[in-house]
Amino acid sequence: MTRVILCGLLALLLAGPAAAQTTAGLQAPVLEGDSGAAMDGVVRLSALAGADSLAGVKVCLAFDSTLIQPEAVVPAALLGATDFAWNVEDGLLCVSAVSATAFAAAVGDLFTVTWRVDELARSGDACALDFVDTPAHPLQVLRWPDDAVGIKTNTIGGTFTTATGVVCDRGDVNGDAKVDSGDAVPALRIAVGLRLDPAVDELCRADATLDRRVDAGDAVWIL
Repeated sequence: MTRVILCGLLALLLAGPAAAQTTAGLQAPVLEGDSGAAMDGVVRLSALAGADSLAGVKVCLAFDSTLIQPEAVVPAALLGATDFAWNVEDGLLCVSAVSATAFAAAVGDLFTVTWRVDELARSGDACALDFVDTPAHPLQVLRWPDDAVGIKTNTIGGTFTTATGVVCDRGDVNGDAKVDSGDAVPALRIAVGLRLDPAVDELCRADATLDRRVDAGDAVWIL
């Protein structure tokens, strides 16, 4: 009997305080959109256990900046009166929301991102929306009232897929129904900025390498 009791006490000590088991779940959206269009995606907080209220979140989402770009980020009502900020750097969307009081709730929508799909996106072009947790960009969900205390956080990444993309004759920049050296020159003119305000269809045809940009590599592919 004594051995059983001692084993039980040892298990409790190793488990640590209940607060250490607190977890929160951050979930990115699964999105579809058309080339050139805007769409909204919501980042949610869910599966919170062991904490009554929160004081802040600091998160970064990695995305393919050649395919989609964030245009606006709007906080949800759950965040209440927070110091809210967002910025974009090198394919990362970073959002910070820290409150002097507790959030209105511990589960729900955190913020909505308006994304713009690249006008040269083709049907089926896709990318991941992944949460980042690195020394340079630590992922944090903060407990209120002690906003220095972080909560263990699980994440579920999202995705974006182009539903309807741009359609064109790949490489046929001059529109003569064939791809040859005569298409390389107009492609280079677009690449170096000598062709002013090219139409989307012309850009699509010049994007011979299908990387949603026009550069010297497209002229080489055409040749």
